[in-house]
Amino acid sequence: MRIMKNKIKGLLIIASTAVVPTLSVCAEESNISKTIVKITDLLTTIGGVLAILGFVVAGLMMTLAFENEENVKTAKNIIKWSMIGLLVILMAKALSAIVEGVVVK
Repeated sequence: MRIMKNKIKGLLIIASTAVVPTLSVCAEESNISKTIVKITDLLTTIGGVLAILGFVVAGLMMTLAFENEENVKTAKNIIKWSMIGLLVILMAKALSAIVEGVVVK
């Protein structure tokens, strides 16, 4: 049950990073738009750092697992979710760039 709650929280965080970039390009160029862009950049930076931190932690867990299958399974799970999060963040940035290119031009 606890794992399911953590996955739901993670998906909500990922979804928020996917929605905020598209909101930034829908607004006119104003202070609100600039603020949303700054927030988007901040969320992207934080998400990227967390994904890299996840890779590092998972690598250390695998290295120090000492053939403990539970630790290896947990490390693989961390790597999987870090990769999914990183891909969603990159797709959100790409989507915002595409939408901005279409809306602005």
